[in-house]
Amino acid sequence: MLIRDVTLRDGLQVLPQVLPTERKAALYEALRAAGLAAFQVTSFVSPKRVPQLADAEALWRALAVPPREREALAADPKG
Repeated sequence: MLIRDVTLRDGLQVLPQVLPTERKAALYEALRAAGLAAFQVTSFVSPKRVPQLADAEALWRALAVPPREREALAADPKG
């Protein structure tokens, strides 16, 4: 059974403030250190719709040591 953590995508998008990319990367590393290995790290959506995920590309590049499985959500053309 695979458990995929969505903290960085689903959890952060509901926050009223926007966390810097560096803090998101640190959270990712803490989750990895806790033993998690599969992540949905971000979503490539319009920054106007979800400003908390406006740094999707930067975050993806910042995660230099990927776990066994790392993915991102991509919205449909309307999203």
